[in-house]
Amino acid sequence: MKHTGTCGVQEICGLSGYGSPEAAMQAFCLQNLRKMPKYHGYEFDNPGQLYCFYLFTASLSSDAAKYGANFAALIKTEKLGKVVAAVPTQNLAFHPEHKNQAWLWSPDTPALEAWWDKQKEKK
Repeated sequence: MKHTGTCGVQEICGLSGYGSPEAAMQAFCLQNLRKMPKYHGYEFDNPGQLYCFYLFTASLSSDAAKYGANFAALIKTEKLGKVVAAVPTQNLAFHPEHKNQAWLWSPDTPALEAWWDKQKEKK
């Protein structure tokens, strides 16, 4: 997780490092669900609340780079909130040989908590 310049959006980082979208979502839940929200070191008295939006991105450098789309698909399939995708765009400033894509997710906290509780029961 990384803070952005606004308290309304937080960035989910490192999705490519997880073996599955389920593992990435489990890590998200472990870090964020039922916690006291923090922004740049400040705690806010809204226990259990999530940010309004979470941004995540993916490099589309190869056909195997589906981690962003797979994470978005998990959100949609499991009805964990609303997620929208930006169009894939070439990263001309840094990596013109491939495209990047961004998604913006607005989580449904009760649905996410129910999903997380089921995941913990499976273990």
